[in-house]
Amino acid sequence: MIRIRVKLFGAFRQLGTGPEVSLEAPRGTTVSELRALLAQRLTARPGVDLAALLQDSVIADNARILAETHALEPSSGEAELAILPPVCGG
Repeated sequence: MIRIRVKLFGAFRQLGTGPEVSLEAPRGTTVSELRALLAQRLTARPGVDLAALLQDSVIADNARILAETHALEPSSGEAELAILPPVCGG
């Protein structure tokens, strides 16, 4: 098992219990599987479509956005990631 710390940004801050969520998952868990784990841990709020928000967001490590098929294999047994919601501007 690996420990995954996911930093929450934007709209996700309102859906968690703090600035990050800690999860445990099997080594090799993919980003796509991580999204499903996050859906179970985050709390839906009125007016927020959690499934759509998770789908439209990206998951990144400290250097890049990760592909959905990227397997989490941290050498230290702990991964630190961030989930970034879509943004708009003008």
